[in-house]
Amino acid sequence: MLIIILVLLIVLCVLLLVLYVALLRFVKSIGFNTLKEFIDEIKKGMRSDKDIYSSPKNLSDMTKLLEPLIQNDFPTFNKEQLFTLTKANINEILDAIESKNIDKVKDKSLVFVRHKVEDEINKLTELGKNVSYINVKFNKCAISTYSSPGGVAKVTVVTSLSYYYDSTDEKEKKYKDVRKETRYKLEYVYIYDENKIPEGVDMDKINCPNCGAPVDFFGKGKCSYCNTYVTPINIKNWSVLNYEEY
Repeated sequence: MLIIILVLLIVLCVLLLVLYVALLRFVKSIGFNTLKEFIDEIKKGMRSDKDIYSSPKNLSDMTKLLEPLIQNDFPTFNKEQLFTLTKANINEILDAIESKNIDKVKDKSLVFVRHKVEDEINKLTELGKNVSYINVKFNKCAISTYSSPGGVAKVTVVTSLSYYYDSTDEKEKKYKDVRKETRYKLEYVYIYDENKIPEGVDMDKINCPNCGAPVDFFGKGKCSYCNTYVTPINIKNWSVLNYEEY
């Protein structure tokens, strides 16, 4: 009797092994490297939209690796100051969008993205839509990328944050009482050679505060159209080249 039980157990183990190998082949055939990846994806698919909406978001944190490289090129670089600036910049952007007032974007480090914020405001206005970002709280900031190809240095700061999001669009009011967990990415640029303006810096989008004419220069002091004094853009500071929620 014991021998029969052992034989049955061996047969069962062999069958399980065959099934495992077959399942593993199937998993790899549909693009997964391991069975764990496949199972994790199934679990993710089973999560409700509400769970995804309110779940903390991970960041690509390369700060420990990249900070020494940045400090080697910029000895006075302070990541905490940049993280503080990032939080302030996001607050200004959200406040401007919420109030539909581009003048809320005041920090000089946001000069290159004012037009993007203004585009978002104009889109909301065209749709007759209002949005609110309530009780914004920041969780973590990190450096995710750094490059300095010559004349221009770029640092990408990512941050996780949460807020209650409300909108006059009925489709977006679904989770207005649920704290939204999200992430923002800000790409900072430091131009130490003005002859190498990076792609993405659209000078036609930087306008005179008096007449609205495009300011196509750095630091000349006056608008060439109406002679209004224009505060020079200090390109030798970290400025936001682009931002996005992701």
